[in-house]
Amino acid sequence: MKRLLLLLLFGATAMNVATAQSLYVQSLQGALFAQPAFDSAKVIDVRRGDVLTPVQLKGAWYEVKFAGKQGWMPTLLVSERPPLKTVTVFTGNDLGLEQKARIRASNVTTAGAARGLSSDRRRVTDTRGANYSAVDRMDALKISDSEGLKFIEQGMRP
Repeated sequence: MKRLLLLLLFGATAMNVATAQSLYVQSLQGALFAQPAFDSAKVIDVRRGDVLTPVQLKGAWYEVKFAGKQGWMPTLLVSERPPLKTVTVFTGNDLGLEQKARIRASNVTTAGAARGLSSDRRRVTDTRGANYSAVDRMDALKISDSEGLKFIEQGMRP
């Protein structure tokens, strides 16, 4: 029985890779590696939206082809769907900051529940005052993809 389940699981994984015509880079910046390990040699840099052709799946790594090169990419950084554009839940300035903070908390709570976090755990923010002026300053920050790439290229230093 165990062998049958393993065979079915392996077959489904192999079929998934075989049927996936393209994989899309989801990360702002990444790299294909010579081996399925982060400490292996970098083959080529990739950016969000680049289209990769899958060859095989090995554990948490895809072997892919891109720009005439072949290498390995972590499965967490790719998807069968193109990356989404930036989306916001706010349609305007019709909500006050405290209401926006409550919406964010609701989204965070939902995401936590999806990850199996207990809803009965007391939140730290329930016992401390929120710094809404800091939240407002963070909300006002706008960072473009090019600024994000520059930050990464500079070793994540301002």
